[in-house]
Amino acid sequence: MISVRTVTFAPNHPILMADLALYRKYRPARFNHLMGQNHVQKTILNAIKSGHLSHAYLFCGPRGTGKTSTARLVAKAINCITPDPEGESCNQCDYCLMMNQGSLVDLIEIDAASNRGIDEIRDLREKIRFAPNQAPHKVYIIDEVHMLTTPAFNALLKTLEEPPPHAYFILATTEIHKVPDTIISRCQRFDFRRIDQETLVDRLRYISQQENVEAEEAALELISRSSQGGMRDAISLFEQTLREGKLHLSVVQEVLGLVGNEGAIHLFSALEQKETSLALSEIQKLHEEGHNLYQFNREFLEFLRARLLEDLEKPEKVAQRLYWIDLFQKASVELKNTLIPQLPLEIAAIKACFWGQEQKNESWFSGLWQHKKEEPAPVTAPSSVSAGPSPLRHVASTSSDALPAPQEEGLKQVPQEGPSLADIKTNLPRVIEKIVTPSIRQSLNTALLHGLNKNVVQFQFQSKFHLEKVSSNTGKMEIESALETVFGAKLKVECDMSQVDNLLNKTLEIFGGELIE
Repeated sequence: MISVRTVTFAPNHPILMADLALYRKYRPARFNHLMGQNHVQKTILNAIKSGHLSHAYLFCGPRGTGKTSTARLVAKAINCITPDPEGESCNQCDYCLMMNQGSLVDLIEIDAASNRGIDEIRDLREKIRFAPNQAPHKVYIIDEVHMLTTPAFNALLKTLEEPPPHAYFILATTEIHKVPDTIISRCQRFDFRRIDQETLVDRLRYISQQENVEAEEAALELISRSSQGGMRDAISLFEQTLREGKLHLSVVQEVLGLVGNEGAIHLFSALEQKETSLALSEIQKLHEEGHNLYQFNREFLEFLRARLLEDLEKPEKVAQRLYWIDLFQKASVELKNTLIPQLPLEIAAIKACFWGQEQKNESWFSGLWQHKKEEPAPVTAPSSVSAGPSPLRHVASTSSDALPAPQEEGLKQVPQEGPSLADIKTNLPRVIEKIVTPSIRQSLNTALLHGLNKNVVQFQFQSKFHLEKVSSNTGKMEIESALETVFGAKLKVECDMSQVDNLLNKTLEIFGGELIE
């Protein structure tokens, strides 16, 4: 059997309002009370006025943004007998009053998290065929619909596509990506947005006035920031931090485990002065005082973001701020799983203090800020030092002051401007790393460096398969691009079968042999 959730009371209803949580007490009773969702409000009101309501709606968005409240307003509008000219429910007819009191049996709310199986959906399909008991229409609100199982979704498809004339569906979810496309395509979808901070503060200020609460403006702003755009979270935190009819910033900070701007300013100052020990002491102090380091890191990131926006005209400062934000953003991820709570922040602080040295090693920084190619590999003077053919994965060490040695037969080098054969041989592993296509990279890794003729790098292969892979237009282009990236010079590539392999093939041809291994 499906468990049905009771509908809550509307604002100002006389039944024990003092016993209700504030977020339930101030739940919207009309569409014009719906905060921060003007696009949803206008569209649905127009549909109500024109009489073109859809048989199935899908409300998706973050928690606490008004999905369930809007679903109940739609259900009320569907059954209201005397709506006003704007499409709003009258809140005076019998059906509106029963909705407000939570006694309308034809409004059925299903929690998909606890009724997620195919048996519950089959039960729904059986009951939906019966006519409404009280109201003109039955309305099914399925909350957290993404929790349904795949068989349950499949069982719902036909009913959702062609429900009885007296039935309407409203689905709500916080994770739209988990809802099958076949379900989404059968509904009229509305995306609920996070509510902006100004709207949240205005609503909290209104509730403060209605409840005769003396609230500090800074406390309301902090609550609105901490709620991440969720009205329900904001009102719940507001109620939680009330002390004898007053709302103080210090109490909100204490409940949230926040340090306030003072802690962020102290840490920022230590990082600016590159005082590593002072920064570590500040973090240790926060930990010993029992503050939530994850919450503090979030607050510090907001502080860094504000400093970044202030310094947009100063390129060096912007680069530093971006680097610090990247460090502490990574720390926020590690804070969730670390065995030592303060360690991720300490590592980030140490790296931030060594900004001058660390940024040189950060590949993202050079790509983001300087937009320049990789530094060309150092090119030594042309040398006659060489070795016989060898696989590219073997890196031979060379020295600029090595004594000249006779050039061995089989490895040819013609004097040219640019990198020498020794340079190419030393840096070939870097060239291979720069190749994007895995198959070309693997084939080149089996090659033999044969020689260098002016600006042409010569490779030999013992496998015809690898030779064809590298000799293709795509293969040559990738290798030549990698060579240019590493050496800063345009080089061509020439590929051929190795002499050893050619001799073997000729021998097999003459004697009619077969290569076994």
